[in-house]
Amino acid sequence: MEKNNITISKAVVFKSDNIDTDKIIPARFLKAVNRGDFGDKLFCDLRTNPNFCINQYTGNRKILIAGNNFGCGSSREHAVWALYDYGFRVIIATGFADIFKNNAYNNGLCPLIVSQKCVDELAETAVKNKDSMFEVNIESQYIKNYETNTIYNFDIEQFRKECLINGFDNTSWLLSMKDDIIKYETTRNQKYL
Repeated sequence: MEKNNITISKAVVFKSDNIDTDKIIPARFLKAVNRGDFGDKLFCDLRTNPNFCINQYTGNRKILIAGNNFGCGSSREHAVWALYDYGFRVIIATGFADIFKNNAYNNGLCPLIVSQKCVDELAETAVKNKDSMFEVNIESQYIKNYETNTIYNFDIEQFRKECLINGFDNTSWLLSMKDDIIKYETTRNQKYL
């Protein structure tokens, strides 16, 4: 998994609430069980509308400003794969479906929960000037709006923060402690011999 600590990028704004995983990636694309190139299938049915938000932006954008309860619906991990393969590394919203949020963390995509005021102000800037830049710093736990020079702080679980910064999924995080585990097991076994 790629490390995800500091993301500096323009943003895409899609503030609709309750965007479910079927809208993110339609079920007809779920035949694949391994991660592949899902980016071109992201919001496939919505992108047929030339006015859909992603169609309004050019260039690589790594930040998505979303509505509340993003990623609700079925627990398909493919939704996260599609967002990640498209290029997003951070999604900013007022709330996420729990399973989607966990899938995102486990795949290196950072789902940040912030206030409605933060979402509204970031979205307003990104819509007014599509070239506005934003910085998401996971280690220091802030979002910076370069256009207005405003800083927004966010909370993130220490474990999730460590995993994103180091590029760990749950398994690689556990493997990173292999030496400590072996040392503990060796010491523990000696006590009982």
